[in-house]
Amino acid sequence: MKKTFTFLLGISLLLGAGCSQNTTTDGGPTASATATPSTTGTPASAETPFMLALSDAEVVAFEPTMQKVDLRRDTQKSALVLGNYDFVLMPMSANSIDEVTEGQVRVHVGLKGGDKASYEEPMPVGEYDASETYVDILTFKDGNEVRTNVDGEAGTIVITESDENHVAGTLDITGEGGAVIKGEFDAVVATEENAKGGGAGTPTPTETPAAE
Repeated sequence: MKKTFTFLLGISLLLGAGCSQNTTTDGGPTASATATPSTTGTPASAETPFMLALSDAEVVAFEPTMQKVDLRRDTQKSALVLGNYDFVLMPMSANSIDEVTEGQVRVHVGLKGGDKASYEEPMPVGEYDASETYVDILTFKDGNEVRTNVDGEAGTIVITESDENHVAGTLDITGEGGAVIKGEFDAVVATEENAKGGGAGTPTPTETPAAE
């Protein structure tokens, strides 16, 4: 009887050990080893912020909410104008925009069409050498507009789309002293109809009723 009890006790201990091993093998550690890696991060489609700096020591906070291009079919020398405010740009008048005021920033970039340019296609799609153009950055300091001409331009201007309605592409320009103009643009072609604002034209003031 004693031997039978000892034999049954031994079998019970063996079965208990086997169950314990299966639980360890099929439990948390195995599931953890096959867990899907985290994909937290910046989405690939997130827009890249525009970078603007006057020098190594002076980075300018700039979001070009207004983007226009003075497309010159006659000379094939157009002007891209980017600003963080609504400005008025009439055709062939990129140099006649009102001065910036407090908090306003504007960037002017010359766009030369090159050998392939024509009256029908004044700004062809392609990559252009930034050293062959001009860049002006207009800011407001001490009560006055300050125009900074970027010297020693280097880099590229890439035009990805160009037609009678808009010109789009990227800027990757550097200058002496740490100046940087870098970012994407999609500028509407300036016309008399969309001279002010995002293309809706200059609003007509409400007429004041004549006094009786």
